[in-house]
Amino acid sequence: MDELDAERIVRSIVHRDSPYTSEMQLALVSRRLDKAMLLRVLEKLTGDFGYEGIWAIHALVGLDEQRAQQAAIRWLNHPDHNARSIGLDILLRHWVKDAPVDKVIDLARNDPDENVRYRSILILAEIGDERALEVLEWIRDNDKGENWEGEPLKYTAECAIHQIQQRLFS
Repeated sequence: MDELDAERIVRSIVHRDSPYTSEMQLALVSRRLDKAMLLRVLEKLTGDFGYEGIWAIHALVGLDEQRAQQAAIRWLNHPDHNARSIGLDILLRHWVKDAPVDKVIDLARNDPDENVRYRSILILAEIGDERALEVLEWIRDNDKGENWEGEPLKYTAECAIHQIQQRLFS
């Protein structure tokens, strides 16, 4: 079986309208493909933002953390703000300490999407890198955005500043 055949199998099982849960879909796919082939197909699918790409990145989290982490980091550069947001969520849940600090700082200050900026602030607070303080202070003083619950980003930035300062000066 070649990679194209394997991808067809995965796409026939993994889709939004499937009666199976994501876990069941992964179990079905895993029975049909050897692990090396499955990993190659999943990595390829993470290049497409959509149901299959999201499914693939979550499947990789349990199968190959390094590939999943690399895919999440790649999504930080995706043109779709939802993909950037998902990439940040995955990093926040699994590899926050390994997130690319400079990229996250850039997203926190410059991303046009408020939720991407919000998630970036959360990651910066967890990382605790003092390089983030300048951008967090800028957000506190200048960003008029709100997170998905309507909380101003300036408050999230203020909490992040406090968290980082406590870590640095304790």
